Amino acid sequence: VSLNGDDLGEAAASIPKNVFAVIDLYGAVEGIVITSSASIDTSSIVLSPAYELEQTTQLDRDQDSDTSVHLSTCFHSNHGKNILLREGAQQAERLASYNQGIVVGNKPLKKRKLFQVRIGKLNPRWSSSLMIGVVGFPVDKFTFPISAMAIKKPCILIQNESVYVSGCKSKDHYGPNLDTLEENSRVGVTIDEESCLHLLVNGIDYGVAARDVPHPCWPLVDAYGQCEQVTILPEDFESLAAAGIKEECEKADLENKGKEKSISGVDCSSAARHCEYLNICNRLKTSLGLPDGFFEGQSVCFCSTCHKARGDDPQLRRGDPPKDFILPIGWCRYLLRAPNKTHSLNVAEKWNIAYYGLHISDVRRMLDSFDLVPSEECGPSTSVLSPQPLPCTDKSRPESLGGKQIYLSPSLRNAGGSQLSLKHRFLDPKTKKVYDARVAFQVWVKPGSYKISPPLDEDKSQVDPHFKNSEIDWITKERGSTLLCALLLRVE
Repeated sequence: VSLNGDDLGEAAASIPKNVFAVIDLYGAVEGIVITSSASIDTSSIVLSPAYELEQTTQLDRDQDSDTSVHLSTCFHSNHGKNILLREGAQQAERLASYNQGIVVGNKPLKKRKLFQVRIGKLNPRWSSSLMIGVVGFPVDKFTFPISAMAIKKPCILIQNESVYVSGCKSKDHYGPNLDTLEENSRVGVTIDEESCLHLLVNGIDYGVAARDVPHPCWPLVDAYGQCEQVTILPEDFESLAAAGIKEECEKADLENKGKEKSISGVDCSSAARHCEYLNICNRLKTSLGLPDGFFEGQSVCFCSTCHKARGDDPQLRRGDPPKDFILPIGWCRYLLRAPNKTHSLNVAEKWNIAYYGLHISDVRRMLDSFDLVPSEECGPSTSVLSPQPLPCTDKSRPESLGGKQIYLSPSLRNAGGSQLSLKHRFLDPKTKKVYDARVAFQVWVKPGSYKISPPLDEDKSQVDPHFKNSEIDWITKERGSTLLCALLLRVE
C-alpha cells in the first residue's frame, strides 16, 4: 500500500494472479481521482469468457454508435427479443409471434422535436397493431415485457383510440384508431413547450394525449399484432410539428415547381412545400395585415392534392361527449395562439369542434376579442376615436347575446357556404389574377352550450354526405362557450 507516495510495506502475501484493485467510497469519502498509473504486462492475465463477451459486445455497440453518429435517431440496442434491427438500427422488424416487439429510441425526445415512424409490413393474421408513446426511464438494462401495455414504470402509451399511463387507461376516444392504419402510414409523437404529448398520424396533429410528460423521456414503439416492421423517418420529414416548413413555403417558387412535383408523384413533404394553392392562401393572409402574434405552429393545406398525399381521414371526433366534425378540405388552416384559459379548461380534450363562416372584414375584430361577437354588438362606429365599451370578463359578461344567435356547424361545406361566408374579391399581387376568397374560423365549442336547430333552408339538398341536414346547424347564445382555434382561408 502506498500513502502520499510512501510505500508502507507489505500488507499481504501470496496474492494470486488475475486480481483487480478495489476501492470503497465509505463514510466521509465521497469522491476520488486517479492520479497515476503504471504499465503492466497483461499477457499472463486470463480473462473469463463472460468478461470477454461483454467487452466484445460493448466494442460492437461503440462501433455501431460511431457508424450511426450522422443519423438523428435510431433504435436502442436493447429491445424486445423478437426484434431484428436493420438499416443502421433505423428499421425494426418482428421476426416471430405477435409480441415481444418493443423498440425504444436511442436518444431522449426533446421538446418540439418529432419522432416519427413509417409502418412497413402488416400481417392480417393477427389482431391489434402498432402502439406508440414515451418512457420516462433509461432502458439500457431494462427487461422488456411481452407488450408495452405491461410496462409499469413511467410510460405513456397510445393504443387503438386510448391513452394509457403506466398501464392504466387515462383517456378514451383519442385520435384515429391505430389498429386500422395501413402500410406506409406515418405515426409520430412530439412534446410541446408545456410538456404535453401529442400524437401525429400522417402529418395531422391530434392534440394533447397526455400532460406532465416526464423529462427526459425516450420514444417507444411496440410492433405488436399486425404491425411487423417500422422504420424511423428523418426529423425534417413533413409534419405539423416539423419546424421550418412555413419559411420554405414562403421562399419556394410555387407556380412551376408545384406543378412539376405533383405530376411526378413525390412524397407529401415535397408536395406541401411546393403547393401553389397554399401560397395563394398565404398571400391572401398577408393581404389581411394580421399580426404574426395571433398565430402559432405551421399552416396546413387541405387542398385535394395535399389531402390525398397525407391520406387524412376526413371525419374525426372531438370532445366529451365526442361529436363528429369534417376536416376543412379545400381550405388552408392557420392555427391561432391559444389563450391560457384553454389549458385550464382542458379545451383541447373536452370541447367539440365546429366552424363559423364570416365576412373577411370581421376577421380582425374577432381575433382581437378571441370570441365570436355578433357584428351588431360593435355599435355604429368602428373608429378608435369613438367611445368604446368597457371590456368584459367571462364572469361579467351577460348570460346571453341579447337575442343574437351564433350559427355554427360541424361541416365546413355548410358554415363556409355562400349563405354564411360571403365572397371577397382578392387580387393576387404575384399573378395579378382575381379570385373569390372566403374566410371561416375553426372553433372550440363547449358541450351543452349549443343546440341543434332546424335547417336554415329546409328545401335544400343534402349539404354534406357525412351529416343529415337536420344535424349540421348549431346555435348558441352563451358568451364564453366558444374559443377560436384556427383561421381558414379558401380561394376560388
